[in-house]
Amino acid sequence: MRLPEKKLTERMLQDEEEKGLRLETMIYDKMRKVILEDSVRTVVFAEVEDTCYEIVFYSLFEQKGYKQCYALAEEGVLDGDILQEIFGQMAESIRMDSHYEKEQINVFSFVFDGGGVKMEVEQFGKEMRLHRIKKAWKERYLNA
Repeated sequence: MRLPEKKLTERMLQDEEEKGLRLETMIYDKMRKVILEDSVRTVVFAEVEDTCYEIVFYSLFEQKGYKQCYALAEEGVLDGDILQEIFGQMAESIRMDSHYEKEQINVFSFVFDGGGVKMEVEQFGKEMRLHRIKKAWKERYLNA
């Protein structure tokens, strides 16, 4: 589901800048509010453009495989409203990052596991089909 842009207050954005945290650390700080303790790995897909974004995460559970955040919300395990609030904050943080390129499809991937926090960034021209980007991303991050 692609969501329209939701602006944060300037003060909230300034607070993040003043902390001087790296983007992946800020994202982890937001995500740890919704990552379930029994997940062994969480992978975040964040497709962010100038006026819209799509963010989703998948958590890996032993013996159960990956579960998408929205499926967890439907099961009542996560609060969908809190997810939307956190994802809006994440999109604004990503737009402020030096890796973000305007007028491009920006895909930021975050992996949280026992090895720490990892971030990868890719940019695509507007002519690229989002479906192809997401399919390749899932193959890379969820089938590894």
